[in-house]
Amino acid sequence: MLIQAHHQPKSYAKSDRTNFVAQIDTEEMPSLKEWMAEINQRHPLPDGMQWLICMEDSEHFIKQALPEAP
Repeated sequence: MLIQAHHQPKSYAKSDRTNFVAQIDTEEMPSLKEWMAEINQRHPLPDGMQWLICMEDSEHFIKQALPEAP
């Protein structure tokens, strides 16, 4: 199962957009806590934002192919 992390405005309304940050397959994930620590280090949370973690069945999940990492 895939999990994605997004930055989301704290005052989120349906019309607001989230910012995709990272995605991982749960089979490859060491632990959610470790993964989030790594993501937060690479993509610090901007002021006024909160984390949105979503699974494949979420309306926020981006369902398009992502470019391969270099």
